[in-house]
Amino acid sequence: MKTHKFILIRIATLLVALLIIYNGAYYTLPEYIQEDSFSFIAEIDRIFELSLIFLVLFLLFLLIEIYLFNKRKQANLRSAAMIFSLFVFILVITLFYANGIF
Repeated sequence: MKTHKFILIRIATLLVALLIIYNGAYYTLPEYIQEDSFSFIAEIDRIFELSLIFLVLFLLFLLIEIYLFNKRKQANLRSAAMIFSLFVFILVITLFYANGIF
């Protein structure tokens, strides 16, 4: 697998998942909160929670891929996965603090 194809597939996966979380967070709220006038605050909180859960799982997936690429001696893919996992780790830290604020 080429490095740019690897990165594009992972970025597309990340963006599609975050878009689904963004659009579906409203429907995970209880009905009494959905009908409230300040439901957007609960929706933002739910977006942060679901995004944090997804990104932690995605980071674990990337770390497993780094291990497998290292085992197969695929240095280019390993370094691309390491850089992308660093980006995802920064997002996880940001969402962890944002989740604590809300």
